Amino acid sequence: MSSDWTIRLATPDDGQAIVDLFRSVGWKFEMSHWKWKYLDNPTGKRCIFVAQDNGRIVGHYAAVPTYMNFKGQKVLGAQRTDAAVDAMYRGKGMFGALYRESCSAAASHGIQFLYGTPNEMSYGRLVKLGTCDSPGLPRLEKVLDAKAVIKMTTGSAKMAAAADKPAHVFLKLCKGDRKPESVGHLKVSRVAALDERFDDLWLKAKDDSRVSVWKDSSYLKWRYLACPDREYAVLTAEEQGNLIGFAVLRCVSEELRRGYVVDFLVLPGRSAAALLLISAALDHFREQGMHMAICHLFEHSPIYRLFRNQGFFKHGTNHFTTRPLELGTTQAVSDYRQWHLMGGDFDVF
Repeated sequence: MSSDWTIRLATPDDGQAIVDLFRSVGWKFEMSHWKWKYLDNPTGKRCIFVAQDNGRIVGHYAAVPTYMNFKGQKVLGAQRTDAAVDAMYRGKGMFGALYRESCSAAASHGIQFLYGTPNEMSYGRLVKLGTCDSPGLPRLEKVLDAKAVIKMTTGSAKMAAAADKPAHVFLKLCKGDRKPESVGHLKVSRVAALDERFDDLWLKAKDDSRVSVWKDSSYLKWRYLACPDREYAVLTAEEQGNLIGFAVLRCVSEELRRGYVVDFLVLPGRSAAALLLISAALDHFREQGMHMAICHLFEHSPIYRLFRNQGFFKHGTNHFTTRPLELGTTQAVSDYRQWHLMGGDFDVF
């Protein structure tokens, strides 16, 4: 190890070496995912930096350029992602150097602001480097299989069996199993393709008063249908052939089986459609044997109350930080109350 490492812009040929670095710090990462995430994103732009020592990549920091909705206008933003430093090089200023270089390059590429949900290791450093902090993005959870969840948390099958019935009654009293009634000609179904109706829905449903990801069909296809190593289910709410809303779901089958509502969009004022989509999502999770349903929403989101009414409870937060790069975005980007985000707006879900 030398002390004269350098930082440079990464190229597509660095992909495998970057993935090898990720694996060396304990991440499960495939080359196909790196290519999809960094080379194939719909903006066609790249902002990937590496630290190199004697020809070996020992550090990485990147941003994924993303078209954003900035109060009704389509602008270029980026999500900060995948900060990694080889264990032998930590504590030597590499993280900060990579971060500053990526911010400078992002601004020169016309990226107006950065956002991200850093892990514990990166969070404190980012705050010290001047990112705008927030109370965090709330995590909402709904128990679907009380017996399984109790067994996982206590490690006792006997305790889980004894608590199963009381827990079921408690969850039911908390509106945990409320089924919305079908309204008019509303129909919820699973789809395998995303057509131009998703573009029309986005233009009608986007909140012109907030900051969010620009969710047209091009973005949605890349984010959820083209991802090579994650499977998502897309549910739509339709009324006489017109698209009223959609939900995107992901099932994670680990020891505690979790179903995530990673994306959700419904036309303003169509709460009946939103409730039907939430109910259909929960049915999907139960069919897939999930123990718990999870979504991430700010409390000021117009759909936060609808998820709470369907038995979701707030349980913790994920860090959320921002960094304005263009003067005209500073006030809105720095205030988390101006944002509308869900789990799928971050690369970890």
